[in-house]
Amino acid sequence: MSTSPIGSTGYHRAVTTYYDLESATAMLDRVRPMAEALRDQRAEVARLTERLRVAQLDEETDPAVASVLRARIRAIVDQMEGAVDRLDDWGIVLRDIRSGLLDFPALVDGRRVWLCWRFGEDEVAWWHETTTGFEGRQPASELTGSRQTT
Repeated sequence: MSTSPIGSTGYHRAVTTYYDLESATAMLDRVRPMAEALRDQRAEVARLTERLRVAQLDEETDPAVASVLRARIRAIVDQMEGAVDRLDDWGIVLRDIRSGLLDFPALVDGRRVWLCWRFGEDEVAWWHETTTGFEGRQPASELTGSRQTT
């Protein structure tokens, strides 16, 4: 896939790959485990960061402990950045790690929109305008009368 969308809700002007409901749902086999791993890694970074904070406050803690914790945090963050880069390569935007909220660029009757998915959903079944976020989600069944293009 080519250049990915950026920004809060809009598209990067160089986006050339778009998903329809079927292709976005097909990607879930790849992106769901990645989103789950990112969620778990975020929680691990938070736990390790708290351990690092406590270690730095304790004057009796060996400085090597803090060094090891920083290295573990950095390694996890590097893995997370790699996963986000992969999503970005596919043109998919991670909006929220906790809920796994993902947006897939789509064209409907020549109009750019986002198809969206989050944890707990079996398929990509929602969409929203590029100018709205999660609160603007609408059922994808409303798109069935429109022509989606990829």
